[in-house]
Amino acid sequence: MKGIEEIRCENLKAIIGERFNGIAAHAAQSLGFKKPGLIYRLLNPDRKTGKPKPIGPKLARKIETVMGKPLNWLDTPHYRAAAQGSARCRATRGRGAAAGAAAAHADHPVPHAALAPQ
Repeated sequence: MKGIEEIRCENLKAIIGERFNGIAAHAAQSLGFKKPGLIYRLLNPDRKTGKPKPIGPKLARKIETVMGKPLNWLDTPHYRAAAQGSARCRATRGRGAAAGAAAAHADHPVPHAALAPQ
């Protein structure tokens, strides 16, 4: 069974894919993040923990509001794209940084170029 952190990660990936054509920097800009690196940390595993930065309830509600989604939308699975993304989220957990990063980006919807500050 998937945890809330993984479900939120998958749903955020789905939003970025459908609304921003996979460009995380555009989502970061819409959410008012000063640096698009936060989106990268929410979607990709940390080098130390092997897990993405958790999307807490406060940030989840902000994402829902800004993206025009109903309250608690981010907390339940919605899309086939999100289900496909779940393999990437799970595949990166518990691995070393290099293996986790490679797995996360093998078919990741968010290209590295889109994450670079512009």
